[in-house]
Amino acid sequence: ERDKKEDFIMHRLKKVVHEYLSLEGNMFRYSLSYCFLLALFPTIILLFFLYQNQIIDFKYLLQFLYHYFPKDFLEPFIVYITNKNYPSLWSILITFFPSVYLASRSFYSFMLVSASHEKFQTHNFLLRIKAFVLFLLAIVWIVVISFFIHLSLFDGTITFMVGLFISLYMMYRILSFEKRPITYGMIGALFSTMGMVLTGMLFLQVVEIFTSYHSVYGPLGSLLTLFLSIYILSSIIYFGYCFSFALLLHFK
Repeated sequence: ERDKKEDFIMHRLKKVVHEYLSLEGNMFRYSLSYCFLLALFPTIILLFFLYQNQIIDFKYLLQFLYHYFPKDFLEPFIVYITNKNYPSLWSILITFFPSVYLASRSFYSFMLVSASHEKFQTHNFLLRIKAFVLFLLAIVWIVVISFFIHLSLFDGTITFMVGLFISLYMMYRILSFEKRPITYGMIGALFSTMGMVLTGMLFLQVVEIFTSYHSVYGPLGSLLTLFLSIYILSSIIYFGYCFSFALLLHFK
């Protein structure tokens, strides 16, 4: 009985690795990385709008970003939007809606892969609308997490980890187009959460010590580090999705 259980677990783990390393999986990781790169700066702009209205603690969000992305690359952009004045509501809306549309492509890209896995057919423009709404909800969720951290009701690191786990868990569930058991997404969300936390702790230090981007590419070294960071985060999130899908469902 024990051997059968171990064989079953190994079989599922092989399914996870196979899906992750498949041609479709490789292509999707590149696509997701590109979408996250497009979403990064519009998302920062949107969060800065909320910071201007004292809804969230933008300083904590900056600390989070600097764990994953080079500070010398992001800081000039942060200074630019900090000093930028939006004279009217109309100018804010002109920036807001294109930014949301662009940033929501990360959700849209993920839903296309999920729909392909589940053989779910629908019009792409419906997925596009859903992605737009989901991104707005993601912004609201970030505001909620930041609000709890700002009030210091709980330890900031613990709040961040719990919030990240819930975010990934809900994302994996929402990406599915079928009714799933309540446990669906938990394993993947736990793996992705721990992976992203460890990445935040070690990534930039490892890049500084073991790579020569800055010595070879000079100012462009930070840009390459940004690309690498986004790719690693995208890979972690996708591997978590593979866990959720392959460990609880049977691939045909």
